[in-house]
Amino acid sequence: MTRIVVLGLLPQQARILEREFPGVRCMSKERSDGKSLPGLLRGCDLVLLSKWTPHRTQDSVKRAGVPWLFLAGGMTSLRRALEERLGGGREGASSLEPADAIDGSGADPQAPLQRRRHAGRPRSRA
Repeated sequence: MTRIVVLGLLPQQARILEREFPGVRCMSKERSDGKSLPGLLRGCDLVLLSKWTPHRTQDSVKRAGVPWLFLAGGMTSLRRALEERLGGGREGASSLEPADAIDGSGADPQAPLQRRRHAGRPRSRA
């Protein structure tokens, strides 16, 4: 079985995902910055980093050398990523790849577009 860890969640979100996807280990953002992180990452097949994961925790995951995936979306993106990795993990699962995922391998074929600074007319250069 694939061992997946999800970091950077609120406690209630962690409980929801652990209930929907048995075997997936979730850690709230308050707890994911502590001493238990290295032990949690040991033997892990994939780490999903939510957009709420503290930068310090993201750096620790990257230094640990485990495969990781950053998800810029919310709970729906996390569910889709888990469904994809676990082969449908829950009832009614979708096999869609999250459009807002950034692969930890460095290659990002679906890089999110940069947001415009201003929705109005473009800046003029002086």
